[in-house]
Amino acid sequence: MAASSLHDIFATEPGLSAKIDAMTELIPGVPASKQNLKTLLKHLMKRGHFDLGGNDDTSIEFHVANLKKKKDFMVKVLGKAEVVRRRDFEFNERPCVCGEVFPCTEEGLLEGLLYAKQNRKRYREEGPCPDCDRRSHESHPPKKKLKAKGMPKCEECMIKAIVA
Repeated sequence: MAASSLHDIFATEPGLSAKIDAMTELIPGVPASKQNLKTLLKHLMKRGHFDLGGNDDTSIEFHVANLKKKKDFMVKVLGKAEVVRRRDFEFNERPCVCGEVFPCTEEGLLEGLLYAKQNRKRYREEGPCPDCDRRSHESHPPKKKLKAKGMPKCEECMIKAIVA
Protein backbone atom coordinates (compact mmCIF):
# COMPACT_ATOMS: atom_id res chain seq x y z
CA MET A 1 0.00 0.00 0.00
CA ALA A 2 1.39 3.40 -1.00
CA ALA A 3 1.77 6.23 1.48
CA SER A 4 -0.86 8.98 1.37
CA SER A 5 0.04 12.16 -0.43
CA LEU A 6 -0.31 15.53 1.26
CA HIS A 7 -3.25 16.27 -1.04
CA ASP A 8 -5.00 13.05 0.12
CA ILE A 9 -4.46 13.97 3.77
CA PHE A 10 -5.97 17.44 3.26
CA ALA A 11 -8.96 15.86 1.48
CA THR A 12 -9.67 13.43 4.35
CA GLU A 13 -8.99 15.83 7.23
CA PRO A 14 -11.42 18.76 7.07
CA GLY A 15 -10.02 21.91 8.64
CA LEU A 16 -6.40 20.69 8.65
CA SER A 17 -5.39 23.30 6.09
CA ALA A 18 -6.84 26.08 8.27
CA LYS A 19 -4.96 24.74 11.32
CA ILE A 20 -1.65 24.78 9.43
CA ASP A 21 -2.33 28.32 8.14
CA ALA A 22 -3.14 29.50 11.68
CA MET A 23 0.26 28.26 12.87
CA THR A 24 2.01 30.29 10.17
CA GLU A 25 -0.01 33.49 10.63
CA LEU A 26 0.44 36.18 13.25
CA ILE A 27 -3.26 37.01 12.99
CA PRO A 28 -5.67 35.80 10.31
CA GLY A 29 -4.50 37.12 6.96
CA VAL A 30 -1.05 38.28 8.20
CA PRO A 31 1.67 35.71 7.56
CA ALA A 32 4.46 35.15 10.07
CA SER A 33 6.98 36.11 7.39
CA LYS A 34 10.51 37.19 8.14
CA GLN A 35 9.68 40.70 6.92
CA ASN A 36 6.59 41.06 9.12
CA LEU A 37 8.50 39.80 12.15
CA LYS A 38 11.38 42.16 11.34
CA THR A 39 8.97 45.12 11.25
CA LEU A 40 7.49 44.20 14.64
CA LEU A 41 10.93 43.56 16.15
CA LYS A 42 12.19 46.97 14.96
CA HIS A 43 9.22 48.60 16.66
CA LEU A 44 9.87 46.75 19.93
CA MET A 45 13.59 47.58 19.81
CA LYS A 46 12.79 51.24 19.23
CA ARG A 47 10.35 51.37 22.16
CA GLY A 48 12.44 49.15 24.43
CA HIS A 49 9.44 48.18 26.54
CA PHE A 50 5.90 47.32 25.58
CA ASP A 51 3.15 46.58 28.07
CA LEU A 52 -0.05 45.12 26.65
CA GLY A 53 -1.86 46.40 29.66
CA GLY A 54 -4.24 44.02 31.16
CA ASN A 55 -7.67 42.78 30.95
CA ASP A 56 -9.14 41.49 34.20
CA ASP A 57 -6.92 38.46 34.64
CA THR A 58 -3.64 38.85 32.72
CA SER A 59 -1.17 41.29 31.29
CA ILE A 60 1.87 40.72 29.08
CA GLU A 61 5.10 42.71 29.05
CA PHE A 62 7.76 42.69 26.36
CA HIS A 63 11.17 44.20 27.02
CA VAL A 64 14.29 44.50 24.89
CA ALA A 65 17.44 44.52 27.02
CA ASN A 66 20.49 46.17 25.49
CA LEU A 67 23.45 44.26 26.85
CA LYS A 68 27.05 45.04 25.92
CA LYS A 69 27.43 42.51 23.11
CA LYS A 70 23.89 41.38 22.41
CA LYS A 71 20.24 42.18 22.85
CA ASP A 72 17.72 39.97 24.57
CA PHE A 73 13.96 39.92 24.12
CA MET A 74 12.15 39.24 27.40
CA VAL A 75 8.53 38.18 27.82
CA LYS A 76 6.56 38.20 31.09
CA VAL A 77 3.02 37.00 31.70
CA LEU A 78 1.50 38.77 34.68
CA GLY A 79 -1.45 37.42 36.63
CA LYS A 80 -4.47 39.04 38.22
CA ALA A 81 -3.70 42.22 40.19
CA GLU A 82 -3.57 41.97 43.97
CA VAL A 83 -3.51 44.62 46.69
CA VAL A 84 -0.14 45.36 48.29
CA ARG A 85 0.00 47.58 51.39
CA ARG A 86 3.02 49.72 52.16
CA ARG A 87 3.05 52.01 55.17
CA ASP A 88 0.33 54.60 54.54
CA PHE A 89 -0.81 53.56 51.08
CA GLU A 90 -1.89 50.56 49.06
CA PHE A 91 -1.72 49.73 45.39
CA ASN A 92 -2.42 46.93 42.96
CA GLU A 93 0.43 44.82 41.68
CA ARG A 94 0.35 41.97 39.21
CA PRO A 95 2.46 38.91 40.06
CA CYS A 96 4.73 37.58 37.32
CA VAL A 97 3.49 34.02 36.73
CA CYS A 98 6.14 33.18 34.12
CA GLY A 99 8.85 34.81 32.09
CA GLU A 100 11.41 33.82 29.51
CA VAL A 101 14.31 35.37 27.58
CA PHE A 102 14.66 34.90 23.82
CA PRO A 103 17.25 36.04 21.27
CA CYS A 104 16.45 39.45 19.84
CA THR A 105 15.86 38.08 16.34
CA GLU A 106 12.84 37.46 14.15
CA GLU A 107 12.80 33.81 15.26
CA GLY A 108 13.16 34.85 18.90
CA LEU A 109 10.27 37.29 18.53
CA LEU A 110 8.04 34.57 17.07
CA GLU A 111 9.01 32.18 19.89
CA GLY A 112 8.30 34.92 22.46
CA LEU A 113 4.90 35.72 20.97
CA LEU A 114 3.93 32.04 20.99
CA TYR A 115 5.24 31.69 24.57
CA ALA A 116 3.11 34.63 25.72
CA LYS A 117 0.01 33.38 23.94
CA GLN A 118 0.32 29.79 25.21
CA ASN A 119 1.06 30.75 28.81
CA ARG A 120 -1.69 33.37 28.94
CA LYS A 121 -4.07 30.63 27.81
CA ARG A 122 -2.72 28.20 30.44
CA TYR A 123 -3.16 30.82 33.18
CA ARG A 124 -6.75 31.48 32.13
CA GLU A 125 -7.62 27.78 31.94
CA GLU A 126 -5.68 26.37 34.92
CA GLY A 127 -4.99 29.37 37.14
CA PRO A 128 -1.86 29.89 39.22
CA CYS A 129 -0.29 27.45 41.66
CA PRO A 130 -2.43 27.48 44.84
CA ASP A 131 0.59 27.14 47.16
CA CYS A 132 2.49 30.09 45.65
CA ASP A 133 -0.38 32.29 46.82
CA ARG A 134 1.12 32.88 50.23
CA ARG A 135 3.13 35.98 51.12
CA SER A 136 5.38 36.31 54.11
CA HIS A 137 3.96 39.79 54.76
CA GLU A 138 1.18 41.87 53.19
CA SER A 139 3.71 44.52 52.11
CA HIS A 140 5.58 41.98 49.97
CA PRO A 141 4.60 41.70 46.33
CA PRO A 142 2.56 38.64 45.42
CA LYS A 143 4.48 35.63 44.10
CA LYS A 144 2.74 33.14 41.88
CA LYS A 145 3.71 30.67 39.20
CA LEU A 146 1.91 28.63 36.61
CA LYS A 147 1.10 25.07 37.53
CA ALA A 148 3.42 22.46 36.05
CA LYS A 149 1.81 20.83 33.03
CA GLY A 150 -0.50 18.07 34.20
CA MET A 151 0.13 18.77 37.91
CA PRO A 152 -1.89 20.59 40.59
CA LYS A 153 1.02 22.85 41.64
CA CYS A 154 4.11 24.52 40.17
CA GLU A 155 7.37 22.57 39.95
CA GLU A 156 8.84 24.05 43.16
CA CYS A 157 5.69 23.47 45.22
CA MET A 158 5.45 19.90 43.87
CA ILE A 159 9.01 19.15 44.99
CA LYS A 160 8.32 20.69 48.42
CA ALA A 161 5.14 18.60 48.77
CA ILE A 162 6.94 15.40 47.74
CA VAL A 163 9.77 15.71 50.25
CA ALA A 164 7.70 17.18 53.10
